[in-house]
Amino acid sequence: MYKRGYRFEIKLKEMLEREGYLVIRSAGSKGVDLIAGKGSRLMIFECKATKKEMLYIDKEDVFKLLEYSRAFKAVPYIAVKFGKDILFFSPYNIEEKGKSFLVRVEEGLKFEDIVR
Repeated sequence: MYKRGYRFEIKLKEMLEREGYLVIRSAGSKGVDLIAGKGSRLMIFECKATKKEMLYIDKEDVFKLLEYSRAFKAVPYIAVKFGKDILFFSPYNIEEKGKSFLVRVEEGLKFEDIVR
């Protein structure tokens, strides 16, 4: 699973760089996976990969993402690679399920929606 997640982080980093963003990848996921900035716009990403159409995300990962976004005054996103589809979720608009949060493929934003 880690290898798939790593490849996705690199792919998203490259996609953001093609759009003119400067991107830092946090090796080993000490807090968040990617920080991207362009002009006055700053975004922070927690990246996940799955072959399913929904994904449960540990609350701790979401809370860390929110903590970093507040510290950097950045827009937080959970980026999920569902098979071949890459979608983005605001941590403020995801469903809480017990000890996790749930994201579904039909509720995600496309790359174009977040970079422009």
